[in-house]
Amino acid sequence: MPVAEGRSEEPEENGETNEIEEDAAEKEEESLPDCEPPTGPPAVPKHLPSPPPPPPPPPPISSAKGSPPVGLPLTRAKGKAPPPPFLMASAKGKAPLPSPPGMKNGKAPPPTPLKAAIKMGPPVAPLRPLFWTSVPMGPRDRLQNNFWKSVKQGSKLIDEDTIPWCAEYVDENELQATFGQNATKASSSKLSSGRPGSAPALHRRKVLKLLDDKRSHILAIAFRPLPSPDKLLHIIASGDVSALTGAQLTMLADEVPTPDEAEELAAMEIRAEQEGNTALWDTPEQYLVALSSAKDTKSVLKAWAFGANVRDGLLSDARDQLEALNAACQAMKESKELVDLVRVMLSIGNRVNANTARGGAEILSMDSLLRFDNVRSPCDTSMTLLKYCVQTWKKKNGRSPSMISMLTKMLRPVTHPKTKIPDIKEIDKDVKRIAGLSREAKTLLECLRQEPNYESEVIPLVEEGMRRADELQDYLKKTMASWKSTLEYFCVKNESPLAEKSDEFFEVMKSFIQLVGNYAATD
Repeated sequence: MPVAEGRSEEPEENGETNEIEEDAAEKEEESLPDCEPPTGPPAVPKHLPSPPPPPPPPPPISSAKGSPPVGLPLTRAKGKAPPPPFLMASAKGKAPLPSPPGMKNGKAPPPTPLKAAIKMGPPVAPLRPLFWTSVPMGPRDRLQNNFWKSVKQGSKLIDEDTIPWCAEYVDENELQATFGQNATKASSSKLSSGRPGSAPALHRRKVLKLLDDKRSHILAIAFRPLPSPDKLLHIIASGDVSALTGAQLTMLADEVPTPDEAEELAAMEIRAEQEGNTALWDTPEQYLVALSSAKDTKSVLKAWAFGANVRDGLLSDARDQLEALNAACQAMKESKELVDLVRVMLSIGNRVNANTARGGAEILSMDSLLRFDNVRSPCDTSMTLLKYCVQTWKKKNGRSPSMISMLTKMLRPVTHPKTKIPDIKEIDKDVKRIAGLSREAKTLLECLRQEPNYESEVIPLVEEGMRRADELQDYLKKTMASWKSTLEYFCVKNESPLAEKSDEFFEVMKSFIQLVGNYAATD
């Protein structure tokens, strides 16, 4: 008969095998109950290896006849299966192997009873967990003369055998309302307001923000030096010109909310009130709300800011630059010593360039005067052509110190270290910008005249700024004419005075005059 796959063929001597197994099982049952636990280490058969780590407890051994012993495979194979090792040992008269750990005489010990739970006092509602680390202190006598013994002394404990709760500090109702699993903000607020002698609880306000984080941060810095929003409104309404600087007024005028922003601010406040929240604006928004509440705030602040900026020095830089440029032009045109020196230089230069295409020059560019210092003598490298011309000029005038001092004195507006000649084009742009602000302030004067508080200080401040702005424009025209005549005097002809950079022109002349002064001071 064919044998199924995965199963071994039935042994022919089945009856004989069963008899051996039954005899082994009967001997095991007879030997196990009579064996007492060995007092010394059990004898281990010499032919067995060192025992491995203890395995988990095996299931109870079945004593029914015909059932396979523990440890024998259920799969049948050809031939006779050997008995298990511990049966072989007992069959030969040797001491049996020790029972597995946790078992005595082949039986599992009864389960260990659980320790009684630590008494925690009367049952209470659970609170939010506090994850701290408790250090075991051992017996109570270990608590003598230490910090925690001192902490415990004098405390009114709930129970001496419980965890040391100090009853005089434990308010069960308050703890449950504040740290209970289901505690809410409303219950905590009610409890706080209901305690005798406590201050009334503040209602939690919703912070309203309209600006994005970047602009809010910038405005918070800008508004920080200002008075409070309420005080700021009072200053604007009263026309106190000494309370705010021109820069602050300009910033406020630029940050007045647009009509759309004002509507959004009002809508946010209405929504907050409908939701039952007392609106609490963020700091920048508080100023925006204040600015949007006044009438014609932007127009008033723009006109006021112009007058305050003029008072604080808005025109000073432009006027100083125009004065420096005008003085330099006058000095260059009135210096006779400069004419005499350049006459010597032109004569010597034409001799150097004789019989060349560069000879016979009558007019030179102003930067060509510096190029005399690039030609050096092959005999003496310290001698340049410019130095040679200055020495010749000194000999011609009998080494007169008055002549040299006159040159440096007349050209001091050009050579003074603190003097910075500006570009006429940049000054023109600056003055035109100021003139535009003045015209705008003039159109806004009607708004100022509608407020009686502005008649005494604000309106006169703005009118004074407009007058000084007009004077600056007149001075610009005068300086522009002087610069144009200077260019014509030195034969630097352009279609417009704005086409020639005045700062570069006078920087060249400054370097030239300084070199001349250094060479004139040496013999």
